[in-house]
Amino acid sequence: MPGVRQLTFTDAVLYQAPEQLQEPAGYLVEAGYRWDVFAFGVIAFRILTGRFPRCHDTFSQVIPLPGETRREGIQADLTKGSRNLESQPQVSWPAPVETGMGTAQRGWILQCLNLLRH
Repeated sequence: MPGVRQLTFTDAVLYQAPEQLQEPAGYLVEAGYRWDVFAFGVIAFRILTGRFPRCHDTFSQVIPLPGETRREGIQADLTKGSRNLESQPQVSWPAPVETGMGTAQRGWILQCLNLLRH
């Protein structure tokens, strides 16, 4: 969001691109469009697999309960979170694809989840 200088931990942090975690003010220079695509990829992957595409074990420990946006006692280190996401450049699907259309859909989602290289 325009004018954001610091992000606190809410469930939204779990869907943010690494560069958004590093520089949330980048929204003002139109980086937000790319961030929305990345977040869509995370959501689509989670809907289809029940897992986060990266850092699943960590994220599943801190995700708020259904219907809530935050979990008490969780402090987010956004820089560390960004580094952890970037340390896992590959996304692996938990099950093989069964149809040609499924291959195409996975390709689209993986395109959304591409990490930018600095």
